[in-house]
Amino acid sequence: MVRVLLVFLAIGVSLLVAGCGEGSSLGGTPTESPAVAPSRSPTASPGFSWEGNGKAKREVAYVDTGNSLWITHADGSEPRKIGDVACAGRLVAVSWAPTADRIGVKCFGRPSVMQIYDPDGGLVATIKGDAFTWSPAGTEIAIQTNEPSTPPVPRLSIVDLLSGQTEKLDMEAVLLGWPRANELLLGLNPVADPLSGAWFPQYDAAWYDRLTGETERLPGLDNGRQFWTAAGDDRAVVLTSAIDRPPRPGVGLAVYSLTTGTETPIPDAAIAYPSEGIPAEMLVVSSDTLEATWADWGAEPGIAIYQASLSGGGPSLIGRIDGLVVGLSDDELVLYNPRGREAILAVQDVESGSASEIGRGEIGAIALAR
Repeated sequence: MVRVLLVFLAIGVSLLVAGCGEGSSLGGTPTESPAVAPSRSPTASPGFSWEGNGKAKREVAYVDTGNSLWITHADGSEPRKIGDVACAGRLVAVSWAPTADRIGVKCFGRPSVMQIYDPDGGLVATIKGDAFTWSPAGTEIAIQTNEPSTPPVPRLSIVDLLSGQTEKLDMEAVLLGWPRANELLLGLNPVADPLSGAWFPQYDAAWYDRLTGETERLPGLDNGRQFWTAAGDDRAVVLTSAIDRPPRPGVGLAVYSLTTGTETPIPDAAIAYPSEGIPAEMLVVSSDTLEATWADWGAEPGIAIYQASLSGGGPSLIGRIDGLVVGLSDDELVLYNPRGREAILAVQDVESGSASEIGRGEIGAIALAR
């Protein structure tokens, strides 16, 4: 699958699926997964009925092959063009701010470019860097920029999207995530990969208090271990060890305390993806229900959607998708390419069975519930 391979060649990382060790995170918590810009313009057509479904008007953002950013509702209604993205011929990733009021479109390169859009007002800012992470309030973005020295040096800064001001952090560190208002997750003492020069597989994970400048170690997230968080909660979902199972090996999941460092396996939970890694979009943690939802590409038929509480218990199978999963919402919406129609994007609510085609494309993101 060419699109899948491009994801990891572009980022230059190596995670585990059937292998041995740990995942990697590059700006934000888990690894971002770019894809070739999708095709043409939106053509919504109805699937199952969305009548009475409060999620029907959830917004979905995507980029088409003409490098235009579109927003539509989950039921395919009211598509609108937001603007033209300056990513011609480059790999693209789309993300919503945690507050669902801004959209980031990342054009991968050296350096990469993040364009920030207001769904109602067009382009807000253009930021250069190598990795980007939204603040919990969605009003700031942390940036990692790798200085082109030998070895490269990762530098951090924070851009305030409201004032336009930039704050530079006086440290060499890898950007891992931003789950608390004034505390970032960073990789200290980073060691660059000697071949790529743009990836730092070794570092000491730690909290960084933006107000005091103090750090506190989190050894359970060292050295590229992949994780997912929810704003306002002190727990993360992490990858554990490889699981040998037919038809495709997977990786176990656990709940990791960002306060105490304790780790609790999720019984019988596994996730797999058909390449050397688990893209960030294949798992999401809800801030409201404190449940993790993930797409397991190794549990045939189709792609299985599982859910588990962070407070304990094993996973529940909540649905299956007949196609290629592109992303998940935090309340059981799935963005995907239907089987045999890889240039079409569709949204399905696995809880109710409601589904709609929303447009032509291969990459996008669903806004979080608010």
